[in-house]
Amino acid sequence: MYSPTFDNNSDSLRKSLSVVSVRYFPQSNVNIEHSDLRYDALMAGDTSGFEDKNESYILIRERDGDCMAINIICLHIESLRITIQTERALLSEENVRVFLSEVKILLLTEVINYQNTMFTKISDNTWHLASGLSHEVVTQHVIDGALKTIAYSDAAIFRIYDDKSDRLVPVAMTGFKNNYYDYIVGLHESISGKVFKSMQTAVLNSREEINRSFTASSSLRDEILKDNPLATSLICVPVYDQSACYGTLTMLSFSRQFVFNSLAKSLLETYSSQVALAWRNARLYDERTESLRVVEDLRNQLQAQNTLLNASVDFYNLMVSLSIKYNRLGDFIAAIASHLSLDLNYLDVLGNQSLSESLSALTWSHLRASASEKKVSTIIVGDKNYCLLPLENEGRLLAFFIMRNQDLNEHVSSIISRLKEFVIMEIVKQAGSVALENKKNLDLIAEIMMNGLTAESEISFARRGIVLHKSVLCIKLTTPQATSDEIHYLSIINVLTRDFALKNVFHYFDADMITLIIFDMNEQKLFALEEKVIARYQQDKVYKVGMSSVLRRQEVITSIKQANTALDVLKTRNKNGVMSFRHSGIDRLFIKHTPEELKDFILDLFSPVLEENNKPGILLVTIICFLKNRQSAVNTAEEMGIHVNTLYQRIKKFETLTSLSLNNADEFIMIALTCHMSRFYLS
Repeated sequence: MYSPTFDNNSDSLRKSLSVVSVRYFPQSNVNIEHSDLRYDALMAGDTSGFEDKNESYILIRERDGDCMAINIICLHIESLRITIQTERALLSEENVRVFLSEVKILLLTEVINYQNTMFTKISDNTWHLASGLSHEVVTQHVIDGALKTIAYSDAAIFRIYDDKSDRLVPVAMTGFKNNYYDYIVGLHESISGKVFKSMQTAVLNSREEINRSFTASSSLRDEILKDNPLATSLICVPVYDQSACYGTLTMLSFSRQFVFNSLAKSLLETYSSQVALAWRNARLYDERTESLRVVEDLRNQLQAQNTLLNASVDFYNLMVSLSIKYNRLGDFIAAIASHLSLDLNYLDVLGNQSLSESLSALTWSHLRASASEKKVSTIIVGDKNYCLLPLENEGRLLAFFIMRNQDLNEHVSSIISRLKEFVIMEIVKQAGSVALENKKNLDLIAEIMMNGLTAESEISFARRGIVLHKSVLCIKLTTPQATSDEIHYLSIINVLTRDFALKNVFHYFDADMITLIIFDMNEQKLFALEEKVIARYQQDKVYKVGMSSVLRRQEVITSIKQANTALDVLKTRNKNGVMSFRHSGIDRLFIKHTPEELKDFILDLFSPVLEENNKPGILLVTIICFLKNRQSAVNTAEEMGIHVNTLYQRIKKFETLTSLSLNNADEFIMIALTCHMSRFYLS
């Protein structure tokens, strides 16, 4: 049950009424007690029998013989019932009229005192609001001040208009559960929206009026109000000033004891104007604070950028000084890492590297495959995790920095970022000098091919660090893409140099072909190198590799021509892999013809013994096996699992269909040569 409370003024009023009652009704039995009658309930009924009524109180006089009762029903102060048991003569109309006049004076005095008290509280609340500079502080003070302004309220809601959603959003409240903050209302849905749009106060003093104020059904409202009490009276005032309306302030009462009258309206409107002023000032304060914060942030950013710039300049100067001291990129990276005390490893497409002992087995091919095919950014070496930091230029992978995962932090990442740009520039610069050097190498080879090996050309080789030892081996290699891309060319050269431990090698490129000329004092080393290259590229699916025989240095021109011939054999066959000149055999006769011309020659002779898809038929397979076994009928029949007579029958049929005889020397050579060619040029 709701139990209203009152301040000490109620006791003062009782005492004053008691004194007046005794004065007008001496030696009478006077009793003053609390009355449970409601102001709003009485005003809603028949008011004709009231002694007096106004917005603050109602007076009702009752008479029963020698007993008179005066009901004083007040809105803001305690309602009382005065019962007077006295002589009939004292209850004369004149005496009672004068008595009631004094009672009214006491009531009006009490009401005025109450109003003065409330306006004083508004002044205090205004100071309290003004003490809050930011929106956050003002929001906290609004509800406290509202409850002090309308002391008999049970709940309060402060809503602010959000122009983005065109809705009123609760920013502070009391008397409800926290889910009430979800109750965001539109301007056409509730009494708050109407008040905001019209900027006119609304007072509803019954639940029926409150329910009728909802213009549209809302499942959200139903869900929230299910867990929260429904008010019996409500007053909602706009919070606005001359420039704008900011929102609404709503006060509610859950008890039927009180209603909101013109005094409450006046008090709350006065208070809301102070709220609007505080809210506007808070907005200005927040804007100024935000501006100052932005300025401070900019200042801090400039300081940070200045610090970073100074660090960048210092680091750049360090890189320049170390790059002058160390010509090789690997040595340069090692010096940087040592200077900064970083465990930094490096490997690039040109073969430059700076690797710790534990990472010395890493190769460019391995890292590139790990980064592209497996889509990984880390590798595990031993029991340690390393992070791969790729260096790319125009979409091309050029190098890797390799670091322990735990060593990476914001500072190290910043260093790596600046170092990347410098290293990429150095790689591109190295590659840029290759084109000019390659042009000089091509001119030197052209001179040798025209004039042979001369003393002047030997000097030119020496200037390039190449010593013309007594033995020479030439290797020519074609790539899937044009090697006019200097970085691609250098990467292939570095792979070959590392994989085959090449020394004293002269190299150049032209279109899609790379040429290496290796000189050595020991021809056995060159023979061993030839076997290594054959083993490495024999089953290769990408490159075509042609090699000369191991010759004397005076035969360098012959060496180049032999490598060209071996490569032409592969091109004629349209096959990848490796071909040594000494293994090219009779195929050298075919290099002046296209694969199509050679295929036509085979079809002209063997078309009767070929299947529909130009695959060798059983007769041609038999002849090839017969020739392989040096025309031994027994060995051929045994290998093919047939009878000797069957073999002779097939040979006879082959000769009949092709009009060629194995017994004719010229035709035998033609058959043997065409069988050899069919291995390479038939689809």
